[in-house]
Amino acid sequence: METISAAESAPGHRASLGVRLDQAATAEEVRTILLDYLRGHRRWYARWSTLNGLAYHLATLLIIIFSAAASILAALDAADPLSRALSVIFPAVSAVAAALLTQFRFRDMCHIRESGRLGVERLICEAMRLPRGSTEDALKAATDLRMRAHDIEERQLALWVSDAALARKDETGH
Repeated sequence: METISAAESAPGHRASLGVRLDQAATAEEVRTILLDYLRGHRRWYARWSTLNGLAYHLATLLIIIFSAAASILAALDAADPLSRALSVIFPAVSAVAAALLTQFRFRDMCHIRESGRLGVERLICEAMRLPRGSTEDALKAATDLRMRAHDIEERQLALWVSDAALARKDETGH
């Protein structure tokens, strides 16, 4: 039977406590273990979506502010050493921020991670409706949802590395 450990509870997350689905005695325990697993994924995607969104907005703001400041400083045509140094530093900061935006694709990554979070959110809704009678039925449904969570991770990876063939799968793995 499938094993879900706390170390697998979120992409890139490590923990030492393991929880085994096949040791669940009731359908409710299966449901609880699966929901914990999926909620860990949701937290991971939400965290990285937020961080990438903040990085995108910060870099964009830096470009706007330092580009405008460089333009103003150039128009003033000041001869003092500080103004001359700033007229070199401001465009350099803008260029670095633009390079970071291009290289790390913060906006795209924010969208990709938010898409993953929404996909996992849908899986959580389905996990809430796991069969409550038979443990075996609950395990079967939990395994299916877990595989769909892996499909979301696969699509996330494909989007991150821009693999168009893998990226065509929707967030539910179909």
